[in-house]
Amino acid sequence: CFWRRIFAKSRDSALGALSRCAFMRFRQSSDTSLIARSLSSMRDADDGPENSLLLSVLRHSAAEKFDASQHSGLLSLLKERAFSPVSAHDVGWSALGFQGDDPATDLRGAGLLGLRHLLHFMASGRGVIILRENERCIRDRASFPLAMASLNVTHMLCSHLRLLERPSPQVPLCSRTTLSQFARLSLACPSALSLIQAELLSALAERWRVLGRSCPKLNLMHFPEQLDAVRLAMIRVLARLPEHYPWSLPSVLMAVRRAGTAHTHTGRRPRPRSGLKHGAQSRSVVAVACSRFADA
Repeated sequence: CFWRRIFAKSRDSALGALSRCAFMRFRQSSDTSLIARSLSSMRDADDGPENSLLLSVLRHSAAEKFDASQHSGLLSLLKERAFSPVSAHDVGWSALGFQGDDPATDLRGAGLLGLRHLLHFMASGRGVIILRENERCIRDRASFPLAMASLNVTHMLCSHLRLLERPSPQVPLCSRTTLSQFARLSLACPSALSLIQAELLSALAERWRVLGRSCPKLNLMHFPEQLDAVRLAMIRVLARLPEHYPWSLPSVLMAVRRAGTAHTHTGRRPRPRSGLKHGAQSRSVVAVACSRFADA
């Protein structure tokens, strides 16, 4: 049991009471932000053990799988937030950027945390803006695959921050200093991970929007290249953040957004794969992109 291991490590310290308090909050809501607020309110001069505990909680959250029997209410909430402000009728999960009519298939990799991040992005209002822009897209130009993009960003961010047991091989692990700084930031702001993910996703959507202005035949063949650009920007900006004093959340979010949208190119186009028609190319790219975070 995850929490039994935490208790065993902290049985003879003041952290034992803190971890038991966090456990009770976790059982009631499964919301890591509540746990982080509990930890933050009980901080002392030495935040090393707190960092370790919080990272354990975040890793447990990142490893939690989506279970349709338990989490169907979150999918209903996502559908309400996504489609109600945009269209009077249900246009299907594919309009949100899922591969098909069963979103559980795409959630196998990013898990429950990926769904929560997508819900957070929709609640911020930015997701609704993207969906409205998608409705106005020219027929020959692909719309931004919001759900697929969000799940990819969640997985690459958690991989880089060492929160996954099996991180993506395409994403290098961050340094221990970066990990420690992120933990301290999460203690100060429980929603730090979700907010950073939202900025990366917004940067990816902005790159897609800019590319579409000069590429009338924009399609999903372009998506992996844009995702790679945001991934490299994320790695670079987190490595360049201060090491010797705590991160400031506004500074982190601003740096992530600027790096993600910097040097947006509009002229380069990927070569079409020989022997594939346009529709087959699009389906192939969706499968490749989603396979980056799917379970083996």
